[in-house]
Amino acid sequence: MLNTPPSAAITSPADGVSLASTNLTITVSANDSDGAVALVELFADGAKLSQWTATSSNYLWLGASAGPHVFEARVTDNLGAVAVSPKVRVTVVTPPPVVAITAPTKGDILTSGSTVLLSATALSGGGNAASVSYFVDGS
Repeated sequence: MLNTPPSAAITSPADGVSLASTNLTITVSANDSDGAVALVELFADGAKLSQWTATSSNYLWLGASAGPHVFEARVTDNLGAVAVSPKVRVTVVTPPPVVAITAPTKGDILTSGSTVLLSATALSGGGNAASVSYFVDGS
C-alpha cells in the first residue's frame, strides 16, 4: 500500500511581511489525501511553539521579540509519513510610541495665565515610555 505524504501550509501571516505587534496569530492548514492527519507541529526559529491534531488551527504567539523570525509546520499522518511546510519569514518591528493626554481632559476650560497640570500615559515599543515632552502650539 502506497502512503502519500500529507501536506502543510502556514496560511497567515504571509511570507515576507513586517508586523508591528509582539502578539502574532499564526494559521496552519494540514491535509492528508489518503488517510488522516495525526499530528501538526508549529515551529518558530527551530523551537516548537505548539502541537495539535486538528487539520487547521490558529496559534497565538504572545511576546514575540522584535526582529526576524522563521516559521514552519510539520505534519505527520496516521501511517507515519511526515511533511514540512514551506518556511514563512516574518519581521516583528517595534510598535510606534502611543501617547494619550489624560489631563486636562477634552472640553476643560482653562484660565489664561493659570498653572495647568498636564498628565499623559505613554507606551513605547510595547512598554512604558522613558519620558514625555509637552508642547503648546508647536513649541
